[in-house]
Amino acid sequence: MPATILIALASSALASCGGSTGSAPVGVVSGAVSATGSGAPAPTPTPTPTPSPTPDPTPATETADASDVQPAATGKRILLVDKQFYGAGQFLAYASPWCAYIDSKLKIGVDLVNTISFMAGNFPNGVDITASAPNENPNLHGCGVYGYHFAAYGNYDGGAAPVAVTPRQVSSITSFTQKFSWHPVYGAADNYNVLNEFYVTSVAGVTSGKVAEIGLMLHASASAAWLAKSGTQIGTWTDDSGRVWKVSQVKKFIIVIPADGKDARSGSIDFGKLLKFLVSRGVLTGKEWVNGAAIGLEPVIATSAITVDSWSIALK
Repeated sequence: MPATILIALASSALASCGGSTGSAPVGVVSGAVSATGSGAPAPTPTPTPTPSPTPDPTPATETADASDVQPAATGKRILLVDKQFYGAGQFLAYASPWCAYIDSKLKIGVDLVNTISFMAGNFPNGVDITASAPNENPNLHGCGVYGYHFAAYGNYDGGAAPVAVTPRQVSSITSFTQKFSWHPVYGAADNYNVLNEFYVTSVAGVTSGKVAEIGLMLHASASAAWLAKSGTQIGTWTDDSGRVWKVSQVKKFIIVIPADGKDARSGSIDFGKLLKFLVSRGVLTGKEWVNGAAIGLEPVIATSAITVDSWSIALK
C-alpha cells in the first residue's frame, strides 16, 4: 500500500441526505487501520426539510498520509474512525464525514465522531457503524446529511477495493445481485438513513463521469421520505421477494424506497432487474456502466448506530 493515497471527494447527489436534497461528495480508497471513538444514544427532534435543493459543493481532494494506513490483521478486530480505510478482497470500508468539507466550522472528532468496527476475517459481515453529529438540521451546514459511513464493493465513487471488480455495462449485465441483513442498535428512527447504493457512469471505471446515483433506502428518516415524495415519480418496482418499492428522482439521484414505509432489514435484491426497470422507463439508456456498490449509515442528526449483519454481492 503506497504511503500517500488520493481520495476523490467528487460531487454527487446524495439527495436522501436528511432534511433536503443536499449533495454529498464521497470518496474511498483501500487500506486498513485501527483507532478508537464512539457516540452515545440520545433522543432528538426530527429535522425540518427545506423546500429546495442545496447547491452541489465544489469537489475537493483529500490526502491520507502513511500514519492513516496500516496492514490488516486477519482475526483481529478493526476499528476505523473518520477518514480511515480498510480494504480486503473485493471490499472496503470508509467513514466519510463529508459535511465537514462543505462547512469548515464542523470539526471531525469533535462535532462529527464516527466509527466502523468488524472482525478482519469476517468482513464485510458483522460491520458495526456508529455516528455522532450535531443535534441540528444538517441543512444549516449546507448538507443533506452529515456523512456516509459504509462498506463497499468494487470501485465505489472514486476508490477501489484491493481485488478489482470488472465494470459492467448496464445492457450487458448478466447478474448483479446482493443479499443483506442489518439491524438498528440505537438512535431515533429519524436520526439516520440506511443507504444501499451504486452509481452508473458514462465511462467504465471512471466514477467522476456519473450519470446517476441509484440509492435504496433500507431505512428512511422522515426527511428522506419527504425527499422521495418531492421528486419526479418514476413508478413502482417489485423485487423477486414481492416487496414493492416506490421509485422517484431528484436531479441525478434515483431514490428507491419501500412502498409500505417499513424498513427493509434483510433479503435479496436483484439490481440487474432494477436497472432493466429504469431502462424501460427511459431513466437510463443501458449504455451506462456499473463499477461497484455500498451499504451503510447516513447520519441525519444526533446519534445513531447499526450493524450490517451480513452482506454479499456480485456483479457479472
